[in-house]
Amino acid sequence: PELVKVGCCEAMGCSIVSYGDDGINETSLNRLYFSYIERGGLLCNSEGNMDYYYDLVYRMEKGRLTQIASGYRGALEFDANGNLVYVYEWEGVRMGEKEYEQALDQVYDGDKARRGYERDMLMTREEAIRSIETHAQ
Repeated sequence: PELVKVGCCEAMGCSIVSYGDDGINETSLNRLYFSYIERGGLLCNSEGNMDYYYDLVYRMEKGRLTQIASGYRGALEFDANGNLVYVYEWEGVRMGEKEYEQALDQVYDGDKARRGYERDMLMTREEAIRSIETHAQ
């Protein structure tokens, strides 16, 4: 990503700003956490809330992020004994945990990914402008 705009709180999430043939593009992500494969053109928004989690995979094409896959998991059901059961769903198909991880790995190699949101790396708008100006010279 060329630039990441971080919201003022977790629920506001962040936006990925990129530049392509059609100008500046902005893609809003859910919450804050994402990773990306540097120079691989892939980004994964992996986050969740209240025991409901997701992995939304995007591909960078001509300067624009396009979602190419999605998976959801969470304790959404109870078994006959009243115990929580985790449900896994990839591209609308229910499956087990191992199958879910395999499906995600087929489109996004998390071992090659870098964390996209790191609190210690945040800059103010003014700091980001100075950094861009410095690196452009």
